[in-house]
Amino acid sequence: MPKQRKKFQRELDDIDAKVVDLLSLIAPDVLRATHALLSGDHEELKLLDEHELVFGLSCPEIRERAEKTILLQAPVASHLRFLLTVLRTVPELQRCHYLAVQIAARASRIRGDSLTPSSRELVEQMGDIASNMWRQAAESWNQRGYSAANLLAGRDDKMSEAQASLMAELSTGQTTLPVAIELTLVAHFYERLNAAGRTDGPRLHLDLGTRLPPVNDTAVQIDSLISEPDSWHVHLRATPRWWTESEDGHRKWAVMSVRAEDDLGGMYLSNFAGSTGHDNCEELALRFLPRLGPRASGLKLTFAVAGQQVTVEIGLVPGS
Repeated sequence: MPKQRKKFQRELDDIDAKVVDLLSLIAPDVLRATHALLSGDHEELKLLDEHELVFGLSCPEIRERAEKTILLQAPVASHLRFLLTVLRTVPELQRCHYLAVQIAARASRIRGDSLTPSSRELVEQMGDIASNMWRQAAESWNQRGYSAANLLAGRDDKMSEAQASLMAELSTGQTTLPVAIELTLVAHFYERLNAAGRTDGPRLHLDLGTRLPPVNDTAVQIDSLISEPDSWHVHLRATPRWWTESEDGHRKWAVMSVRAEDDLGGMYLSNFAGSTGHDNCEELALRFLPRLGPRASGLKLTFAVAGQQVTVEIGLVPGS
């Protein structure tokens, strides 16, 4: 194997090992968070805070290395899919561990003896569901399935049922209002832990008509954004054109690059998906991978060329 190829493979293996290390922490830390909430064990919270520091340092490093590897090595096929999965998964890991810390932190506001037996049981159940989901996700990743999201998606019903049962229990009035408010927030945190694993992107069709300031004499209008379960597209209109050609006409390239990031830190790569030329403009579509984050509420698109760039923010929820 050529030296450069070996170096590339070592980098992939190292990125993979770091993701495995983070994944291995989430399932036990969700259980620790639930135990801390119900028992008031401050030692558990201290350990969770230490692990949160690990996530805070490791996640940006992993993302930077994955992005750099894509940029410098131009991977294809399974290697590209792996790196895109890393870019999609790592921000979710960091957010989910933060949720576990927030669950445990509620111990300072909820005394264990202030909960009814039913509410304690339901909180334990939600913690077990979330922990088991993440344990299976870690096992899948270790087996080179890279399908953490697929495994996490299978238990929406169980978590929803437990959450609904807890809300019904709180509505009986047997729990004080401050504790009921905290438990409602805790249930929301567990639901978000569960929602992190949904595999499909949201189905959206947004008509935008957003005009951008010219970049290097090219003006762009964003006509629409269409999101499907496995990818999403942006339809543009470039004036006077999107492509420029070499003098001999044998090569052509886009006049600017486009990158995307959602409000949760998810990164997306774009590729050309077709165009139609007109006398004074060019209509085209760009396809973005991976699928649009299901919990993202906003996108930032950046168009750049030769040191110039323009950025536009797009809301993904009604009224945004």
